[in-house]
Amino acid sequence: MEKKCILLATLFLLTGCPGSGDRMVPRTATTVVIKNSAVCAVSIMKPGEKMTGAVIYSKDHDPIFKRFYNHPLYIEQGACLPLFDATFNAGTRYSITWEVNAVDKGLHLITADFTLASESQGNISLAQ
Repeated sequence: MEKKCILLATLFLLTGCPGSGDRMVPRTATTVVIKNSAVCAVSIMKPGEKMTGAVIYSKDHDPIFKRFYNHPLYIEQGACLPLFDATFNAGTRYSITWEVNAVDKGLHLITADFTLASESQGNISLAQ
């Protein structure tokens, strides 16, 4: 009996406890383009979805956290997602996550990862 209890306890420690709090939040990557000499992460939000937060991260800068639960945003598909006046430097890798809530699906994340390059004329482009 004691071995059975130890086995069950070990199994729960390795796999996590069952329940609603133990789910991974779905993530969907979006496309990043340069539009009018600025970074544009293309919205893939669907009608009825509301953006409630964002995190902009790079290894060279402190993360930028934005939360706006009281004033959620809807960004039409194909428009640029908000970047909250963040400054992006050539040669630095950036990761951005937007928190999106949908009435029927719950929470999911839109993500973008990119690095900028500087061209000889001073224009920016996406690094390959």
